[in-house]
Amino acid sequence: MADDIKGVLKEIPNIIVLILLIAALLFVATKFKWVHCSQIPQWCDVYCRITGNSQVAVIYGAPDDPGTGDALLLRRRITAERLFTNVVPFRSSELSGGILDDYEMVALTQFKRITLREAIVLRDFLNKGGSLLWEGDAASEYRFSGEDDTYARQMNLTSPGFYEAFKDAVVNKSKGFGILGDILGAQYNKTVPANPQIIRIKALSESHMVVQGVKNFNLSRAPYAIVTADPRYSTQVAVFRTPDDKSHPMFLDRKYVGRLFYTAVPLEYIDSRTLLTNVMDYMVTC
Repeated sequence: MADDIKGVLKEIPNIIVLILLIAALLFVATKFKWVHCSQIPQWCDVYCRITGNSQVAVIYGAPDDPGTGDALLLRRRITAERLFTNVVPFRSSELSGGILDDYEMVALTQFKRITLREAIVLRDFLNKGGSLLWEGDAASEYRFSGEDDTYARQMNLTSPGFYEAFKDAVVNKSKGFGILGDILGAQYNKTVPANPQIIRIKALSESHMVVQGVKNFNLSRAPYAIVTADPRYSTQVAVFRTPDDKSHPMFLDRKYVGRLFYTAVPLEYIDSRTLLTNVMDYMVTC
């Protein structure tokens, strides 16, 4: 009996090391979103106490921006469902290099008109591992702003021809979603304004975390965007069928360095707590 106890005591350091290794593996897997903490009982409480609350930025356009969505409504809905997620809305004009470094996720809504410099900031955010929730027709109309003009002229002083190349990139080469669309694997076609006609939404991948527990449903009186997806890059999670019986991408998923999740109908217009919670769980952890 005494020998058995001694044997067990000798194994305790090995057991502790094993537990620490498992915890470290879980931490890394959760951090890089290979698993979500909710998939492991009680793990969210432990992980979130260590890492703190998630920081989410909701970016919207100028007051005259014609984009679909409602940034403040999206913020209210996220905050109501996730009490410990910090949601900060700010205008697209505030975007600059490094400003998004403290955010785990960025949401784009009510933000159709974008400059090439703003798109580059968002691309850099994605390249650093950030996650992007992209709604409706956000970032679908590129414009050449006064700030762009000043920047391009300054760069042209040391790099002759930069000004013309930069402006050409905005005017002629940034169609649809432009450089961000190249990352997502989709291009914007048009926006259909809100009307009483019903569109039918159907999940294509029921195993995807976003649509688990969400029943197929109809949606009316909500504007939506029609996009063309490239299956080589983006995965269609759900589609919607319009009154003319045509099918279009509803939810697109792209695992980049971080994650991109696109929804043709802004989430704040969809009355589904389960869907909103699933999307947020998929994009951020705490």
